[in-house]
Amino acid sequence: MQMQPGQNAPLNGMTPRVGINVPSLPAGFELDMTAFSLNSSGKVLGDEGMVFYGATNSPDGSVRLDTSARTFQFDLTRVPPGIEKIAVCLTLEKGGQGQPFSNLSALSVEVQHGGEALSFAPQVAGMTEKALILAEIYLRNGAWKVRALAQGFNGGLAPLAKNYGVDVEELSTPASAAAPSSSAAQRTPPANSRVSLSKITLEKRKPVDLSKREGSAGYGKIICNLNWNQGGSGGNFLGGLFGGRGGIDLDLACFFEHADGYRGVIQALGNSFGSYKGDSLCQLMGDDRSGSSAQGEFLNINGDQWSKFKRVLVYAFIYEGVPSWDKAAAKVTITMPGQPDLEAIIDHHENKAVCAIAMLQNNGGNIKVTKLVEFFGDQSEMDRAYGFGFRWRAGQK
Repeated sequence: MQMQPGQNAPLNGMTPRVGINVPSLPAGFELDMTAFSLNSSGKVLGDEGMVFYGATNSPDGSVRLDTSARTFQFDLTRVPPGIEKIAVCLTLEKGGQGQPFSNLSALSVEVQHGGEALSFAPQVAGMTEKALILAEIYLRNGAWKVRALAQGFNGGLAPLAKNYGVDVEELSTPASAAAPSSSAAQRTPPANSRVSLSKITLEKRKPVDLSKREGSAGYGKIICNLNWNQGGSGGNFLGGLFGGRGGIDLDLACFFEHADGYRGVIQALGNSFGSYKGDSLCQLMGDDRSGSSAQGEFLNINGDQWSKFKRVLVYAFIYEGVPSWDKAAAKVTITMPGQPDLEAIIDHHENKAVCAIAMLQNNGGNIKVTKLVEFFGDQSEMDRAYGFGFRWRAGQK
């Protein structure tokens, strides 16, 4: 069913999915989807009511964001009392700065619910707004409905979030930061803030230094997330909607080296998952072989013990399925408390099985992060290139 802005329709079932499709995204631009769970006054009950690239799951499980596939998956049975609608929004950025939607040639929205589909296409030509309220899923007389809005909002994500009652941190740039000039500047949140919208898109071979926050003994849990397009179809909702990831098995892994010379490999191949508090201080959190996890794979590094590390090389490899990286459209996001999210997008492609994505180095107690995106035939070839000195033998999952 094709909808018009302002039109509403009942939802079949309690697990609708909303996604967007952009036929051609200009180079260097990023689309960010955000959902706000709102009360009768149109405000969030708390900052956890905002689901976005920095917090892709609501604590109650009612909203999940897959940033790579550009989809929201909802479970309306989990919506907490007091929430009457969920606003699905979109912002457009380039180099960390909000951009008007007139930069897009076309945009479409699709809602899958109970085996049926609703769609509409906001008119973006001439649009000067930098935020767009796409749709609302709302409760009316005990039944859930969806309304197509396509309503522009002046300002980017931060003003939009504040409009919905989210406590957004004020941004400042510490003197120790060395962020790439075309990326968002590094931000340090004040103690009373809840939501950080900061994000740095790493540029190849241009490192970013992250300093520990004042009074902090370490960095806390460093989370590396690998995500890729479901179905490997090139970055849109429709490509990943049916059939899961279509047999793609893209694995996250790392080489690590401690200051005392102890080193190892953390990867699902060979069942070397590591231990967060054990000898390796790194742990791979499972292996998403089926593609059933919308959030991809996670590697946790013990940042409270960062003084024991010399370096960590984060990489990914294609175990089976998609033979070329351009079809996977993968990226690694690195998050840690009190720091901006770091994105390393695999935007260069070679038809080889292994990609060295990012290097985390101990730089006088700070973390220096460098985007690599270098390709190799296998892990042993990558090891020779970066000089870890492992002995290799065939392994299996």
